[in-house]
Amino acid sequence: MDFIPECFSHYNFLNEHGLKLSIHLFLAPVAVTRRCHTARFLNEKSPKNCSKPCNTRAFLVKQDIIGVELLIGGNVVFKRFHPSKKHIDKLKKFNEIIISMSPVTEVKNTTKLNKVIENLGLFPQKI
Repeated sequence: MDFIPECFSHYNFLNEHGLKLSIHLFLAPVAVTRRCHTARFLNEKSPKNCSKPCNTRAFLVKQDIIGVELLIGGNVVFKRFHPSKKHIDKLKKFNEIIISMSPVTEVKNTTKLNKVIENLGLFPQKI
């Protein structure tokens, strides 16, 4: 499931009725397409010969008039959420919390992953 705090009560209902949920922390997809947003953004000429920039970079798109910030990674546009302690406490009862290692989350190695886990108070052990 996506990390959308407004949906947590619905997630609880599913969880309480036996559906084991995994929650992706930090990001929720806003738009997913068959054509790669990143390739279009960087004017890649041929999808078949794409240089795969999304493996190393993500792009922040700001819309100042309405105050929206979105991230582009591959063929997905994401909204980033910063979980509070209250959010984490609600999520601990779910089966699994997923922290993706990618340029979009800015978690690119185990050191950074351990720091995120420690800062959020998820688990005492390190990976």
